[in-house]
Amino acid sequence: MPKIDYTKVEASLNNWMLKMSVKELLFMADLVSSSFGFSLGDDKANSKRTAEAMINGLIRLQNDLERVRKKDAKMYENLGLKREELEQYFEHPEKLTPADWEKIKVIREQLEVYKKELKKRIRPLSNEEIVKRERRKQKSKRFNVQDDWIPLQ
Repeated sequence: MPKIDYTKVEASLNNWMLKMSVKELLFMADLVSSSFGFSLGDDKANSKRTAEAMINGLIRLQNDLERVRKKDAKMYENLGLKREELEQYFEHPEKLTPADWEKIKVIREQLEVYKKELKKRIRPLSNEEIVKRERRKQKSKRFNVQDDWIPLQ
């Protein structure tokens, strides 16, 4: 099996991430400039891009909520949110009103504060604890069997 030079892969991934962040920054600059009355292009294209950006923001919020919920099961109670209300936002983003978008913005800010508090509460694992946890996993591991395979027993 040929050797793979992962440094090249990592460099190309870093370049791609940089391009993506530059594109996102340029798009945000377009939004800000259009809010001050400067138009940089076709209004239809800009409105389509803003709609896409809003939907992408909703998807990021949903992913963040899921990630934080895995760390803290009582997240919704602590933030004072109802899961059903959030699911309605995520299911039909095209039907959201400006008031709903303001609520989502407030939820996003609350989540950021909550994530910072959660980082302070959860202590990071030391190297010894990580090694101990991995050894426990490896004790019962079978040879030549992938982790996602289901046993036939």
